[in-house]
Amino acid sequence: MSTDNFYVQDRSALKRYLAIVGFLGLVLLGMLFLYNLLNKPPEVKGDDNPKGLTSLFSIYGFEGDRLNRPTGVTTDANGNIYVADSEKHRILIFDSNGTFIDQFGDAGQKKYELWYPNAVAVADNGQVFVACKQSNRIVIFNADHKPIWQINVPAPLALTIKNNRVYSTTMRGVMIGDVKGNLINNFGTRGPRVGQVDFPTGIAVDDKGTIYVADSLNYRIQAFTPEGKSLWTFGKPIDKKNPLTDRFRTFGLPVSLTIDKDNILYVVDGLGGEITVLDTKGKQLDKVGDWGHNEGQFYYPEGIAYTGNETFVVADKFNDRVQVLRIPSPVITPIQRASGYGLPILALIPLLALILWMLRRRSFRYVFDESFIEEALSKGYAASIISELGKVYVTGSIYEKYKDVEENGVKLGALLKTRPFSPDVAKKITVEHGCTEEEAASISLSKELKGRIAMLTENGRVAQIAAAYGITAKRHDDLVDSQSMHTAHSPA
Repeated sequence: MSTDNFYVQDRSALKRYLAIVGFLGLVLLGMLFLYNLLNKPPEVKGDDNPKGLTSLFSIYGFEGDRLNRPTGVTTDANGNIYVADSEKHRILIFDSNGTFIDQFGDAGQKKYELWYPNAVAVADNGQVFVACKQSNRIVIFNADHKPIWQINVPAPLALTIKNNRVYSTTMRGVMIGDVKGNLINNFGTRGPRVGQVDFPTGIAVDDKGTIYVADSLNYRIQAFTPEGKSLWTFGKPIDKKNPLTDRFRTFGLPVSLTIDKDNILYVVDGLGGEITVLDTKGKQLDKVGDWGHNEGQFYYPEGIAYTGNETFVVADKFNDRVQVLRIPSPVITPIQRASGYGLPILALIPLLALILWMLRRRSFRYVFDESFIEEALSKGYAASIISELGKVYVTGSIYEKYKDVEENGVKLGALLKTRPFSPDVAKKITVEHGCTEEEAASISLSKELKGRIAMLTENGRVAQIAAAYGITAKRHDDLVDSQSMHTAHSPA
């Protein structure tokens, strides 16, 4: 049954809609202008912003005491930065803003002393492990930075701690132990073949336990299982007869690496003065940074550590400083992918939804008075017509009168809806138009419902009063062809 005949275009509503649509059009034009403005190419200001990274700040020392060839860096759970200040045989601690906190370590080659420390790592319990390649040891300090024991290791090159396991590299391979100094596993032989290593100066471990090694003198990165099986390599040994002219050389010299929260590897190239970005399958994603002495540039860099939130600490060794940098993650989230289309374009989505909502064809709500219900009952299809129209409202008194009336096994009370109306409005309608209280109640209900309202009545006088209040009022014959309705719905 069609209800299109009930749509009566309200001219004031049309004007209101056109005004709103016009306003939204102006907003759209303004946002497009803003979009074009924001997407103009930026001005070029020279080389102050090196490729692919942002320099946040640099640490040159504290209280006039300068760093001298910082080699290894790491961070603890609080974001504090630990620096292996190699030439001064000490470990320095700075907070995440670069403010000096503490220093520790006595210079020398006696027990517990530090001699050219080259790597540092912090355990969850606050213990600090320091590798000293030249004195063949790893010295362990407690959370108060007092030396408590040491492990004799031939030329330890790199250190990292993951899940209370200590991973270190030597000239020939990888050693894995616990934080108490117990050896768990070791693997590797020295050489150029896949699975072998040669002077590996960097190590990192991901959440799955995969071990990544900067296999420095083989000029490659290798990934190993925890048991030592080689998974992949990136880069390869160079032509040692002509190392500087090897055009297939991937790295100048990979010296260290770290891994971020998305399991992306960041490899420091000590001779290339840049950072190579890899995924955990050995695919190159990016290269950032360049060679030099300005902020954000590198001069024979070594150690690197991830501090969170796309922030990294790099031991810029021959610039005698530690740099804190931001390197955008190559991992694109769904939000970032959507924002790539531009914020103004995304803003069009809710605007479009608003326009569609405003212009939608809202369904009718119907109010039946008693005369219409009686007419439908007399023809035997009251239940059918109410079901087909959907939202049919009546006053409370009409509902009580007809709720238990059955037609073809269906009670009208299951189909009719009722809601309160203003007695004062109904009383005013009764006084002004001389209609009954029940007639006034149906008109008042129609007047107070929101949306597209149609009142169905067989009473011509009620229809006239409803029209005076701007309510669309129709008789049964205006709704449908009474003969076809009777044919379709009258009892057999």
